[in-house]
Amino acid sequence: MPGPDRPTDPRPLADCSRPCPGDEPPTPEDHRAVQLLCDLGVALCESGTPAHRLEDALTSAAAVLRVEACFFAMPTALFASFDRLGPGSARLLRVQSADTHLARLIELGSILDDVLAHRLQPAEGIRRIALARTRPSPYGRILTVACFACVAACSTRFFGGGLREVAVAPLAGLAVGLLTVFGGSRLARLTEFLAGAVAAMVAVAAAALLDGASARSIMLGGLIVLIPGLSLTLSVTELATRNLVAGTARLMGALSTFVAIGFGVATGQQLLRHAARLPVASLEAPSTQTVPPAWTLTASLVIVALPLTVLFRARARDALVIMGSAFLAFYGARVGAWVLGPETGACIAAMIVGIGANLYARLTGNPAAVPLLPGVLLLVPGSVGFRSVQSFVANDALGGVATAFEMIYIAISIVAGLLIANAAMPSKRPL
Repeated sequence: MPGPDRPTDPRPLADCSRPCPGDEPPTPEDHRAVQLLCDLGVALCESGTPAHRLEDALTSAAAVLRVEACFFAMPTALFASFDRLGPGSARLLRVQSADTHLARLIELGSILDDVLAHRLQPAEGIRRIALARTRPSPYGRILTVACFACVAACSTRFFGGGLREVAVAPLAGLAVGLLTVFGGSRLARLTEFLAGAVAAMVAVAAAALLDGASARSIMLGGLIVLIPGLSLTLSVTELATRNLVAGTARLMGALSTFVAIGFGVATGQQLLRHAARLPVASLEAPSTQTVPPAWTLTASLVIVALPLTVLFRARARDALVIMGSAFLAFYGARVGAWVLGPETGACIAAMIVGIGANLYARLTGNPAAVPLLPGVLLLVPGSVGFRSVQSFVANDALGGVATAFEMIYIAISIVAGLLIANAAMPSKRPL
């Protein structure tokens, strides 16, 4: 039986053919905004930006551009998903190489600031990012190789080397620089191994020919630019900020570099030792020379700022900033070691460098990474990790494990200092 009559709604039915609010098809401007975010993310990743800062920067830019997006950053890739774009809304962006480029990072930071301040249209932002990525380095290859040698000499002095080690270490640094800069794509994946072998042969030959010279100091000085202590610290920072995948990937990359360098050093030592019949004692013996006066440390800090400016590809005007950061790191580490011991004291030094970097970012508007990365480079436990790998290669598993734990402890101490600095004085900038 038919049911009772029900009152009808006098209002007309909704037109389902019309899009609901928020379901409008994407406009060309939306596609340009998405392209801007993708290009900016890849450029920041190529410049060595950590995952947590990269994701925060892109999320802030997406909110200003009114694009609903989610980002997942890794050292060699960037995942991004965008709503309202239909098919193909998820992007996988492969990053071919990630290297520190401070001048480009400053330029990208300026573009990001213009986006956040609504001063830049997406089309203009895409053009500026393309120019920043294709602009060549202001420093030539010859100068870059020379800076490898200069950093080797200064670093050898930091490691307690004498005048002979300081004089010989530039030869190892020069060989490493030639392999790194002129090696080409064929040797790209063998750079660390070959550099370790060449530096070891130079150091062993110097220790055999120069009575009292330390092969270890010369090797560390020549390889310091390639030793991934900075990558190790960044990986621990990403793990501490809950970017677990990115931190693990960067950590494994740093460990693989350590192993490649250590295996190269062991190979170079054995080749030269058997070819020239060098005694084993000359390979590991410490320096027996008189340590140079303390003022040479200050001179090394002043000198090392210039090659670091070139190797980090910073602007020439930032050399004084890098020099100040080097002084804060070195003498902050000494104060921290005096107060808390050498391992935990790195926390105090990192906190001082971090506060100085954030203050620099507030006063100048430039990324805090400009003074932060060179300062942290002088604190990172790269040499400790190198000693750990050497212990494993020499079948000293117990010494290798102990040194590895010391390396991780120092890295955690540095990260703790940086986190305290960010809490005490935030930079108020996404980069």
